[in-house]
Amino acid sequence: MIILSLAIITVLIVIVLSVFLIQFNQEEKESQYIVNAQSIVYQMSTSIIKASEVSSYYLGFWEHFNESKNGIIIQDNKGKSTNYKNINDLISSRVKYKQPVIEELVDEKNSIYKKLKELNNPPKKFEDAYNLLVEMFQLYSDAIDNAKSPSGSYVSFTQSVENILSNFTKKHEEYNLKY
Repeated sequence: MIILSLAIITVLIVIVLSVFLIQFNQEEKESQYIVNAQSIVYQMSTSIIKASEVSSYYLGFWEHFNESKNGIIIQDNKGKSTNYKNINDLISSRVKYKQPVIEELVDEKNSIYKKLKELNNPPKKFEDAYNLLVEMFQLYSDAIDNAKSPSGSYVSFTQSVENILSNFTKKHEEYNLKY
């Protein structure tokens, strides 16, 4: 009888410890999940700023070109001057000039995408957080696309840059409030 009682007590202790360990493991996974998600948010936030700076760089030339009557003369780092009388040629030259930064932005985007894919099976309580991350990533991706390939008119491109940044900021604030 004593052996049976000890066996039952031992089984109960093992069950309680197992439940505790499972609970602890789940909390650890949730904690790690949110840390990884916050890291992605931070990376997107810093990278979208760089992308917006590139887009703003284009807009500065675009605005100057629109105010100019004789085009814009740009001197390259070798001292060669080029007079741009066509806005598309001017913007294409600026995209080419910014190519090293654009490549860095694309590399960052690819890295963030891989990390986001690793989070695609969130714990139940973070499903909304994951959906918000996906929405933020789409806006972030659009900002990178603007930096890579500016298009449209001055007004439409300006609106696109502003809308993307504004919507990303709203999603970022929502994320920060919830998580």
